[in-house]
Amino acid sequence: MSKTLDLNTIIDVVVLVSPSSAPRATFNQLLILGSSSVIDTDERLRQYTSVAGMLEDGFGLSSMEVLAASMYFAQSPAPQIVWIGRRDETVSPPETILEALQACRVADSGWYQCYSAEVISVDIPAIAFWAESASPSTVFAYNSKDANILEPDPSPSDIATTLKDASYKRSIGQYSTIDHAIAGAMGVANGLNTGLASSAFTMFAKQVVGCTTQDLTFNQKQIIEGKNCNLYLSYSNYYTIFEPGVMANGYFYDQIVNRDMLVNDIQLSCMDLLFQNRAIPQTEAGMTMIYNALVQACQLAVTRGYLGPGTYTGVPFLNLNTGDPMTNGYVIQSLPLSEQSPADRALRKATPFYVTIKEAGAVHSMTIEVVVSV
Repeated sequence: MSKTLDLNTIIDVVVLVSPSSAPRATFNQLLILGSSSVIDTDERLRQYTSVAGMLEDGFGLSSMEVLAASMYFAQSPAPQIVWIGRRDETVSPPETILEALQACRVADSGWYQCYSAEVISVDIPAIAFWAESASPSTVFAYNSKDANILEPDPSPSDIATTLKDASYKRSIGQYSTIDHAIAGAMGVANGLNTGLASSAFTMFAKQVVGCTTQDLTFNQKQIIEGKNCNLYLSYSNYYTIFEPGVMANGYFYDQIVNRDMLVNDIQLSCMDLLFQNRAIPQTEAGMTMIYNALVQACQLAVTRGYLGPGTYTGVPFLNLNTGDPMTNGYVIQSLPLSEQSPADRALRKATPFYVTIKEAGAVHSMTIEVVVSV
């Protein structure tokens, strides 16, 4: 048989496989913190897809973790995942709920909201303060039966007023005499938040399975909701709804979660750009690559239904003027590369980009006039 030469000497084919994009963070998973000994403090937390899995692991039917998870998974559509965390009560002094939450965050950052039925009013401000700057971003959910929340000006101040006065945007509270009511509300949020097309939602007017309504006067409702605390109420003997769906500072829950999702998409889209390319040149072509990555992240928010077309109502900013249409729901601007300082260029920085967004919002009430012609 005659000898043959390797064809690579003539046609050299090089196969390059691009690195995969980083998985996006999840914003539809709740951590329920308890002190049952099923999970040891070295492991710290576990992920479950059902209450049945928790029972198989040894959690008791009447344990706080199972009762809260049962409320959480009872919603329709049901959330897919819950995390159960462990607080260490065996040490002296016992671990605080805040310390346990911080340890759970270090152990795994896959969860977004956190809840503990063991929390009492004196614990809440410190946890709420931590949640404001926790990384990755998180939401603290709490349930309160404190009758002071029903009072217009109690002394000492109730927890809802305390968090409102502190303008905390990452804490969501519910006044309810039903145990784990807010865990059910988070189940609603996480079941709805699939991240798919048209998945944007509002917490207002949602039914929470397993939760009963509060028997309140209209004045009591006004007092509680005036403190940016949520309720589960009955209307016309038929509709049972969660309302108004706000954080302690008055922002709506859906605004917070969608903003977190957008920031995460922007960060990872730009990081993927750096990770998957040999280099991003400090040229207009390179800045266009960054611009396109930002467009990709913003378009995901449009697809979810978070951003929508509207009119810019802010002060003039670069080329964006008050009254300008925002056809796409967002406007991305940057300074010319020619205006970049030599110092920033030496540090290999991109020119700053500015993303202005228009939230699609949601309708929570209507005024309808009926004109009768006789």
